[in-house]
Amino acid sequence: MEKDSIYQPKDPPWHYF
Repeated sequence: MEKDSIYQPKDPPWHYF
């Protein structure tokens, strides 16, 4: 489990740039 915040296809796309 790493910190892939840019790769988090969740509901709230906060870190999707």
